[in-house]
Amino acid sequence: MKSNVAILTDTNSGITMQKAEELGVHLILMPILIDGEVYLEEKDIQKDFFFEKLGSNADVTTSQPSPGDILDKFDTLLKEYEEVVYIPMSSGLSGTCQTASMLAADYDGKVHVVDNQRISVTMRQSVLDAVALAEEGKSGAEIKAYLGIMAGTIIIITVNISNYYTSIFEAFRHAAFQVSSVMTTTGFSTADFDKWPELSRMLLLAVMCIGACAGSTGGGFK
Repeated sequence: MKSNVAILTDTNSGITMQKAEELGVHLILMPILIDGEVYLEEKDIQKDFFFEKLGSNADVTTSQPSPGDILDKFDTLLKEYEEVVYIPMSSGLSGTCQTASMLAADYDGKVHVVDNQRISVTMRQSVLDAVALAEEGKSGAEIKAYLGIMAGTIIIITVNISNYYTSIFEAFRHAAFQVSSVMTTTGFSTADFDKWPELSRMLLLAVMCIGACAGSTGGGFK
């Protein structure tokens, strides 16, 4: 059964055009400026060319998609789907999320922009979670709420356990993995979170219940 919710992300997730097609995910190609010329990631530029330019001291900068490109994507997807969930890179690293949120306000609740403070591998995982929820028949609002709870919990736990690790980045890695694992009822672990502060343990217990019940009937029984 085809979902009524389109999952949209951008190439900052590390998802290629080929992989996006396999997953049923829709992509916005991020623009890269090299010596003043605009290239679209995945379409106009490949990794070898990019690193070659970096090595030759070319002027390389990144940019966000134009509002027109974002609107065109929303309009195109809404011709085929009832709702769109857009997962851009973290608002702390790019203005794309803020721009998309303002544009989404004109779509009467049919477009949901998720700011889950992620990029690259962790952003990719959010996309995969969204795809799974959409396939289970969740609405765009439900998917956004699920990812929002996950992001907020990761941030709080990261701060709460930061003194337990050598860097905030290590704390974030463990927090992100554990929260994703318990919310999806995967059950894997990279740390002994029983030694974490009580706040972190209570939050993990809470999202374990939320994630299991939202994810599947089997997860709810777990």
